[in-house]
Amino acid sequence: MKTSKTPRTKIVAIKFIFVISCIIIPQLHAQIYYPPESAEETAEPYHESALRRFEIISLVSLPFTAIHSYLLVRGIRMAQQGKIAPKISDTDYKIIGASAVTFSAFIGFWDWLHTRGKDTSQPLIPKESKETTQLFRELSDETSSRELVVQLLQLKF
Repeated sequence: MKTSKTPRTKIVAIKFIFVISCIIIPQLHAQIYYPPESAEETAEPYHESALRRFEIISLVSLPFTAIHSYLLVRGIRMAQQGKIAPKISDTDYKIIGASAVTFSAFIGFWDWLHTRGKDTSQPLIPKESKETTQLFRELSDETSSRELVVQLLQLKF
């Protein structure tokens, strides 16, 4: 039984065309410009909910609490066994995981307690008043850097 080479070359050609079209078509589509629907729309400032902030704070603190939980359990096992490299069992790892999640949730809850009712999207550093910057410029023009430090310590905030 003799196989024909034409169907095989057709299949290879179809696969080649398919691969090339998969590479080129998304690139062409990405270059097409879509005008905005309405130019009057303005983007609203970002505001995150308290639950979203709790989630972010808890998940970001999780690796750090996991490391501290591991070091705490390892330190306790070192003291109990009197070895530098103690054997840590499966229950110890369960304790490490549970304490890491608990500490992380506590950190998120603490942040929620201290930020509720506040706008967390506002800048943390307030803008300096014009009087403060003008006073600083006058002091820096008139005095040397050593005298400036002494005079800044005498100011009342």
